[in-house]
Amino acid sequence: MEKYKYDFTTNTLTITKAFSDKAETDPKSAEYKTLMRFRKDFPNLTIVRKSHRSPKKYQTKSGEVYNCNQYKNLTYENMERFMDVLPEGKEKEQVKEAYEFLRYGTGLVQTSVYKAVRE
Repeated sequence: MEKYKYDFTTNTLTITKAFSDKAETDPKSAEYKTLMRFRKDFPNLTIVRKSHRSPKKYQTKSGEVYNCNQYKNLTYENMERFMDVLPEGKEKEQVKEAYEFLRYGTGLVQTSVYKAVRE
């Protein structure tokens, strides 16, 4: 596993969290010595601590794989806003009626009402 990466064009040293933690806590460690050597050799060095990488695929608890989280930002408020812009008619009334039935849990005997409404 890479602990650090130096980019000569931007004069940037990117370090991992583990590398950073070892360099900060133990001045006798190899990580600390490496970091000090970089600072000495490159006075205008920019040090960046590597953050987590966003996943390329999203996997649900049931094992289905998607390109993104299809339920992100799907709140009750956003569901209601979506239903408000549906064209007037029988379908809109049926959708709202089913939503309210599920939302307020009158027809459910399970732990997560949100999951049933979302589906």
